[in-house]
This record gives sequence, structure tokens and C-alpha cells, in this order.
Amino acid sequence: MEPQDVLETVEAVDLPENIAAMADEYDRSIGIRDRFVWRWIYALLPTITLDCVNPDAAATVREQKTVLTILITTLDDIAEHEKDKTTFEEARKLLLSNGTVDRTDPDADADTLEFVSRVWTAFEEGFTAAPRYEAFSDLFRYDLDQTLDAIDYSWLVSEHPAMANLEGACQNGLHNMLMFPYVDVDLAHSSRFETTDLSALRRTIWDLERMARIGNWVSTWERELRDRDYSSGVLVAALDEGIVTPDELACSSLDTDELIERIRDSDLETRFLGEWIDLYTRAQNRELFARSVDLEAFTQGMRTVMRYHLATKGYK
Repeated sequence: MEPQDVLETVEAVDLPENIAAMADEYDRSIGIRDRFVWRWIYALLPTITLDCVNPDAAATVREQKTVLTILITTLDDIAEHEKDKTTFEEARKLLLSNGTVDRTDPDADADTLEFVSRVWTAFEEGFTAAPRYEAFSDLFRYDLDQTLDAIDYSWLVSEHPAMANLEGACQNGLHNMLMFPYVDVDLAHSSRFETTDLSALRRTIWDLERMARIGNWVSTWERELRDRDYSSGVLVAALDEGIVTPDELACSSLDTDELIERIRDSDLETRFLGEWIDLYTRAQNRELFARSVDLEAFTQGMRTVMRYHLATKGYK
């Protein structure tokens, strides 16, 4: 698929009515991301959905994972774009502490928390109704917590760029791609999935999560630099190697155009793309057996994910 074909595919997406309404509310409450982002993930999700999902649940799974994406993207916007740690922490409680939130905290944005609450309720109502919710709810709660930790880490790096290192970005930032929670949603709607295949599946996801993160890094780092979000692996590597310095990033008159050109002139993007190829090759060559899910097809879907990332650089 050529880049223009990807763009046309995304632009042609007609979001379901409930997702479109949620996107409208996001625009009113948050308004940071273009609706292109929701169309992008909605178009892409079938490619990275497990083949064991019940056929009659495919549309439901696609919508639930789009709602989850809006939810996590909103939390990411709160922490990384708005730098509003108080609201982020209260929203985190909402997701992980049975809705126990201090809505009277004057430092927390009550309207934002109300929006997060409605999106979370919409997701949770659908997820808890899944036929195998009980079997995979613990996994989902754990994976969601890891995702929120990844957002928290990104906020920390943006506040303290001198601490940035690639090991930390890889260890702490991967879960922001939602690959593990997406799979948990799939499994909750997969009657024929056998839990004996869970280890092989989750081992596969580790490589795919890193591949998804690399695709995100190379396609969004310029926008993130302009937003003063320094958690991207590309920017962290630039800091690690002295291509940019923490003092430059801390400067109130930051010349982002000059820094972007400096990073473009390095070989960082090429090296990350090379790492993606190595990860894909390793994932394809791993001798992991699973009887109830096609791990090879799941892995192959990452080629489409990367094509979408590269074709839409600057759009999300």
C-alpha cells in the first residue's frame, strides 16, 4: 500500500455513531488531537486483532479498542501535553480504584475528569459484558496499570530531560502502545482461545509492542519536540548522544526547527528502522507454538502498522 493509499483509507473512515459522538466530546473537552487519529486507529485495528476473536464480536472489539485508545490518548494529553499531573493522577485513580476520585481538588480539571469518567464507563460497560471477561480481567487491570506507568514516565522525562536514557525509554515507555490491553480485549471475546497458549502469545507481544513503539517514535518525534514532550526514543537517543542537550531543551526560547534539522541530519531514524527490521525478523523466526491463535499472522500485521506510521508522519 502506497502512502497516499494509506491516507485515503484513513480519511475515508466513517466512525460508528457512538465513537463519532465521543470524538465530538473530546474536541469540546480536550481538543488537542485531530479526528484523524481516531480514524487512523479504527482503520488499523482489524490488522492487529487476533484471529481467534469470535466472528460475531469483531465489530464490538473494534469499537471497544477505539474507545480505549481515546481514553489513553486523553490521559497522555493531560500528562504530556498539558503537563497537568494532578488531573492525571486523579484520572488514574478513576481507572484503577473503582472510581474513587477527589473531584473537589482545586488543582484538578473537573471537566476533564468528567470526560474521562464517561469514556471509561463506556469502555468498562462493554468490556465487562464480554463472554470471557472474568478469565482475563486481572490481566487487563495489570496491563492497564503498566500503560498508565508509561504515561507517568513520559511526563517525568519531559519535566526532567537530563534523566533521559534509551534503556529507560525502552523499559518504561513501551506499554503506551496498548498492545497488551488490546489483546486482553480480544481474548475476552475469544471463545476458542486456550489459556495454554497465553505464554507464547504474551512473549510475542513484547516484540510487537517494541515494534509499535518504534513506529510511533519515528513518526511523531518532531511534533512531540514542538510540544516539549521529550520522551520519544528518537529524542532520548539524541540526548544520549549529545546531538541535543538538556540545557537546550530547557531554554524558554527553544529553536525547535533548528533542533529538528540537527536530528534529521543524524542517522537516528535509520537506526531505529533497522532495529524494527531486526525485531520483526526475530518475531517471525521464533519457534513459539500456539494451537488456538495464529501468532505468525498477528506478527505479520505489524508490517501494516509500520506502513501506517510512516505514511502518516506529521498527521498525528
